[in-house]
Amino acid sequence: MTDEISNTGQSIEVQMIDKIFDMGQNIEEDMTNAFSDVGQRIKADMTNRISEMGQSIEANMTNGISEMGQKLEADVTNWIFDKEADMTNEISNKGQSIVANMTNGISDMGQSIEADMNNGFSYVDQSIKVDMTNGFSDVDQSIEVDMINGISDTGQSIEADMNGISNTGQSRGLT
Repeated sequence: MTDEISNTGQSIEVQMIDKIFDMGQNIEEDMTNAFSDVGQRIKADMTNRISEMGQSIEANMTNGISEMGQKLEADVTNWIFDKEADMTNEISNKGQSIVANMTNGISDMGQSIEADMNNGFSYVDQSIKVDMTNGFSDVDQSIEVDMINGISDTGQSIEADMNGISNTGQSRGLT
């Protein structure tokens, strides 16, 4: 049985190898030919198509840039110069009033945030910026005021106590 399996099995093995080899090489050759015949033709078609159609597009683009594009470039250049002059005049005629308002910080209608930051006073209300700059607020003391000046008319905050002034009593930081 061992000899029979060996003889039979080796025979099948040889036949299978031959069959795979014969069929595989056939398929390989067919595929190679198919690629060569079909693939090179597609490649040739693509090359010709690029040559026939693509160069035409390239020529159109080149001509389009020359005939249409340079005109656009000239228009854009002129527009930039025209608008640049307009913008310069607009800043001079209109923008300086805004700059003046920011510099002076005073507006006839009311105090702007810039005014509050520069002067530290607002008749309507104290902002945090005002409190930080001057440390005074008629309405209430903020934490920022307490940190800078350490003075609060309504009561001492932890920050005020750290600065060493308390109207109500000494904090641990002072003692």
